[in-house]
Amino acid sequence: AIIENLQRQNLDFFEEAEALATLISDYRMSQEELCKKLGKAQSTLSNKLRLLKLSDEMRYKISHSSHFQSLIYGISSPFSAIYSLCLTNICKHQSTSA
Repeated sequence: AIIENLQRQNLDFFEEAEALATLISDYRMSQEELCKKLGKAQSTLSNKLRLLKLSDEMRYKISHSSHFQSLIYGISSPFSAIYSLCLTNICKHQSTSA
């Protein structure tokens, strides 16, 4: 059932990442095994799982802004402090110009 949910197109980034983490932990699957079952690249899976490390504040900002979906994986990268600062500044600008 979880794999079927992952294949739905209306899952948000965080729901998908949480489902992937659940599969790995509950079914004791390796990332490699999960990649094979889902037909996804290892880097894709790793990027999605890294999203779970974002703060609640960052998740909220991303979830409520359509402009940041292309930046979402960069935010969870080693340069996350830079992306986080940029995201915060852009969100502030959006709220004052709306």
